[in-house]
Amino acid sequence: EAPTPEEVPDWLERLAPPPMEEVGEEVAPPTPPEEVPDWLRELKELPEEVVEEAEWEKAPPLAEEEVELAEALPAQPIEEEVAIEEAPPTIEGHLARLAAEPQDHQARLGLARAYLAQGERDQALTHYRTIIHSEATLIGEVIEDLEAAAQEAPEHLPTQQLLGDAYMKGGRLQEALEKYRWLRERLKI
Repeated sequence: EAPTPEEVPDWLERLAPPPMEEVGEEVAPPTPPEEVPDWLRELKELPEEVVEEAEWEKAPPLAEEEVELAEALPAQPIEEEVAIEEAPPTIEGHLARLAAEPQDHQARLGLARAYLAQGERDQALTHYRTIIHSEATLIGEVIEDLEAAAQEAPEHLPTQQLLGDAYMKGGRLQEALEKYRWLRERLKI
C-alpha cells in the first residue's frame, strides 16, 4: 500500500532540517589573527641588503657599413608551368604489341593515334576502321580522335566518311546522317 500524500514516512521526518531559529546580527565569532609561521618570521627578521646600482656603460658605436639593398621581389613568386610529356610509344612499339596480340585494341588505338600524329592519315584510318568494326567499347575514343582529325583536314573525305561510320556504330544516328549528307554534297561535282 502506498502512503497517502499527507502521511510522511519516519525516515523522511528524520532527514528534515531542524526548525530555523532566529539568528542575530553576528553569525560567527570573529577569528583571531593568524600566527605568522616561523619560516616567514625569519624572512622578516633578515636585514635588507643594500643593492648598489651599477653604472651604465655606453655601448660602443655601431660601425656604419654600406648596405646594398636587394632588388625588390614580386609579391608572389612566379610559377612557371612546365609540362613534362612522356614520349608517346612509337609506331614500332605498337606494331610489336599488335604482332604479339592482334586483338589488343588499345594497342591498335595507340597505333592509329601514332600514325595520325606522324601525318600518315590513311594508315591511321585503316586501324580506326578495324576498331570501329570490332571493338564497341572504344567507339567514344575513336569518335573523339576522328572529330579532331576531321577538323584538322575538313576536305579529307575518307576521314569524314569514317567519322560518319563511327557515329553510326556509336548510335549517334542524327550526326551520322548529317555527316553522310555533307559528304554527298561534296561529291556532287
